Amino acid sequence: MDLRGQRSLIAPHFANLFNTAGVMPCAPVLGAKNLEKGVYPTARPRKHEADFIEVVGMIQTAKARAFRAANTVMTDLYWNVGAYIIRKLESAQWGDGVVDQLAAYIASRHPDIKGFNRSNLFRMRQFHALYRADEKVAALLRQLSWTQNLTIMAKCKRSEEREFYLQMTHREQWSTRELERQIDACLFERQILAPAKVSAVLTQLYPVAPQVFKDS
Repeated sequence: MDLRGQRSLIAPHFANLFNTAGVMPCAPVLGAKNLEKGVYPTARPRKHEADFIEVVGMIQTAKARAFRAANTVMTDLYWNVGAYIIRKLESAQWGDGVVDQLAAYIASRHPDIKGFNRSNLFRMRQFHALYRADEKVAALLRQLSWTQNLTIMAKCKRSEEREFYLQMTHREQWSTRELERQIDACLFERQILAPAKVSAVLTQLYPVAPQVFKDS
């Protein structure tokens, strides 16, 4: 192929790099209008990246602490509401129908308050009734989310089993999905059926495990 033929093949590729005026356009510059629209240049790693990572770590740690604090506050609330209902019922100041009235009152007078329907109020009552005699477990409840506590209440029938999963969820920082997976996989039952396989980690995590397995 002669030089003229080579130029004819190469020319179209270079033509795309130029505008109609024959000038190569510059890269777009992000001005004030673009910034107002939320368009920001991508930051490239520079010498201060380690500092930036440290700040991000501070933010993430604070958000995690705030989330845990919120869980503790809400679990305390549900615990206290459950205790209040039980006191009223046990003292015969309330009949069972009063709980229904309470749920209706909250829904009608305070529609912005969610999560206190009849079913949830009875779950709070059950929550307090299950654990009020065990101070050690009661303190542990506040380390888990309300959803995790409900999962354990719904799926675990034995007090030893509930305590086992409370301990494991707190220590291993399980998500609700992982907690459900472990319960559905019968982790507690498998350890009971195979006491020789009780690990040192499990014994440290759940000190009464060997005795529970032996008794079972």
